[in-house]
Amino acid sequence: SHVHGRNLRRVMRDLAHMVSHRKQRARWLLRLRTGNGRWRWYRAIARNHLDHSNASIRVHLRPL
Repeated sequence: SHVHGRNLRRVMRDLAHMVSHRKQRARWLLRLRTGNGRWRWYRAIARNHLDHSNASIRVHLRPL
């Protein structure tokens, strides 16, 4: 999936902040392009797990 251009800047800014400042959580309403090329709205919650053994930022998506 691809994040819509109007949502991308905020998502990238928040993810960078999560990495550099260890921010624990971010939330967005965003559009993602589906496999058939359509845009669909999602509610996304990102959680910082960089201090854990799996060292990741997990993003959970819920369609609206």
